Amino acid sequence: MATRKRKASWKPVTYTYENVPRYCSPACGRHCTWAEYRKTQAKTEKLARILGIDRWNVVLWENLGWHGKVELKTHPNVTIQRRLPNSYLADAVVPDERQAYSFGKSPRAALRSLETRLKMRLLDIDRVLMKVSRALHS
Repeated sequence: MATRKRKASWKPVTYTYENVPRYCSPACGRHCTWAEYRKTQAKTEKLARILGIDRWNVVLWENLGWHGKVELKTHPNVTIQRRLPNSYLADAVVPDERQAYSFGKSPRAALRSLETRLKMRLLDIDRVLMKVSRALHS
């Protein structure tokens, strides 16, 4: 009888490896450290404070290292994450299921750029809507 291999868990656990405190999930296998987790948590919480902590949720996840983003409490499909020291990614999934994203040198610059991109999409939709309306009503 063949035995089924259990899937490794993505739930992080605390342990020590090579005398270093770790916080990593068995499925990751990178042996992420507790210090990496705390650093990512602090940077992501700082990002939320910059944008207004009362409007943003902090989300941390692990996949070959710790990553963080903030998501808008009123619309969790709008997120911002730091990509490089001076680069932020603002990202939105809108009702038509298409993703819009934009980069900026600061979190607010990334959001402004995303706002412009979404407004352009609305203008494009409005142009098509006007043509459909004209065709329907002429």
